[in-house]
Amino acid sequence: MAFIDVPIRTVRLHGPLISRFGKEFKYKARDARHAVNAMRCLLPDFEK
Repeated sequence: MAFIDVPIRTVRLHGPLISRFGKEFKYKARDARHAVNAMRCLLPDFEK
């Protein structure tokens, strides 16, 4: 089984999300679709 390196990406937040996460949110995801899914897990009311 090969090791797949998943990069750490940064989302810069604006508005009311800053009060929950600060100005930046770092996460591991392969692409934007996985990043949106990560945000949905953290905030159930988060929309695309």
